[in-house]
Amino acid sequence: EQQVEFTLEGEKQFMQFQSVRDPYGVDWIVVVVIPESAFMERINKGNTLTIQLIFITLIIAVATSLFFTSKITNRILQLDSSAQSLALGEWGRELDTSTRIAELNGLAVSFNQMKEQLGRTLDALTTEVEERKRAEEALRESEARFRAISETAGDYIFMVAPDGSVRYTNELIARAFV
Repeated sequence: EQQVEFTLEGEKQFMQFQSVRDPYGVDWIVVVVIPESAFMERINKGNTLTIQLIFITLIIAVATSLFFTSKITNRILQLDSSAQSLALGEWGRELDTSTRIAELNGLAVSFNQMKEQLGRTLDALTTEVEERKRAEEALRESEARFRAISETAGDYIFMVAPDGSVRYTNELIARAFV
């Protein structure tokens, strides 16, 4: 069996020939000639189809990745926007937790819980600060009343600490010992 390539009238040809002996002892030579265009036609169609399928697959892959990328990016932008709102003191904004991406839903749930906990903590701190301010004001008023009473009293008034040191004396004592 041998194969030969040649050109006939400007077109490439493939020729294959093989010698065959039949059962009666006669030698035959079988020759097959195929033009390259006939031989390559099916291969070229297959290549064209393969290229088209690759192109369609590429378009689908790009469209799918753009779709999911935009979904993920939108969720991250919502999270960023909500964080900025919190930084500005706007507490009413809730993140949506109903997307199909479980990780982003988990992140949104955690963020909403942290926001609620932060709000409760801030409320508790605000209440505590207000209570302290009221207590400090009441203490100042009580101290002012004490000073007014002790300074106008006709008696000697003084306070001694547990270690024996004098902490307070009224003006009457100060004038008596000066």
